Amino acid sequence: MYGAFRNSIGFLNDIPDHLYLDLDLSEFHLPHGRIAALREALEILLGHYVMSYDCHVSRRDLPPAKHLCAHYKGADLTRDQREILKKFEAVSQPLGVSFVVYQKPLRLFSDAPIACRGYKF
Repeated sequence: MYGAFRNSIGFLNDIPDHLYLDLDLSEFHLPHGRIAALREALEILLGHYVMSYDCHVSRRDLPPAKHLCAHYKGADLTRDQREILKKFEAVSQPLGVSFVVYQKPLRLFSDAPIACRGYKF
């Protein structure tokens, strides 16, 4: 599965193997069809990296180091960008997918891993 995600979501190739291969992939959604098109369009429109997540999976039982958001900074979106994201998620969430936007270029937290914003472990 690790290779499938890297083949589908290019920015994952920028994550060093020692971090990437330790991530838990169960919350990720492997994009295809409409979701892949939405995710790619969002990356272009927002100018940041976009990860697709399965809305029905939450692994709060895992240590923070297993989560992408504990290692890499989310993007600081403008109000217009947040509105774009909201419109895209109005389409994706009924299909069970949400999006998280990561800063481009990827930036590690200096003291990674940390707790993800809005995510209580």
